[in-house]
Amino acid sequence: MFALLAVAASAQSLTLQGSTCPGPMTATLTGVTPNLRIAFVTGTRGGTTVVPPGLPCAGTVLDVGNARFEGAPYASALGGVEIQANVPARMCADDVQALDLTNCTTSPAVQIWGPCQGTLLDPGNGITGCWYTAPAVAMSCWEVCRPHGGFAVADSQHVGNAAGSTFWPGKTSGSDWMSIECSSTDSDTNWGANGAAPDQYWSHQACYTNCACRF
Repeated sequence: MFALLAVAASAQSLTLQGSTCPGPMTATLTGVTPNLRIAFVTGTRGGTTVVPPGLPCAGTVLDVGNARFEGAPYASALGGVEIQANVPARMCADDVQALDLTNCTTSPAVQIWGPCQGTLLDPGNGITGCWYTAPAVAMSCWEVCRPHGGFAVADSQHVGNAAGSTFWPGKTSGSDWMSIECSSTDSDTNWGANGAAPDQYWSHQACYTNCACRF
């Protein structure tokens, strides 16, 4: 089994939801040939593998070393694939890539897991997550986390404004408002999360959202 990071190509897009590796993850691939098979491979980061003769797309260069075939599900009528998998520890350091077996195009090879590039923080839910504050107002956590492996749902669900207070210590502490923390520009307030299931697509024109991402 395998996992995918949030990376867009010219035609294909890979996204993943999951908060730990090893652990359960949901991968979504879009932009492939409808109703036909899509192969997934994992392999060593930074290497390459040429698809050998006798196999579909022979000669195609894959952007993973020592590629391992993980499966070839059918795409939906809309040209997408969704996979739920328990990613084993042996794959956490690998890259993964999708190969459209009809036109032999590939997705980017993307990192299954990586070190936190943000701020490690336990917002009070007992989970030390990898947190970011949006670089601009009106951004959703989905947008914030796209370069960081996707949104970490379990890490983000909490009550309070611990993240906002960390990133924006000069702002006033506000009440627990939405499912996502908001550090506002209109009232200069760190509004807390309310403990509900976090909505990664929520945004506000006056808010810097504070989000836990995968890395």
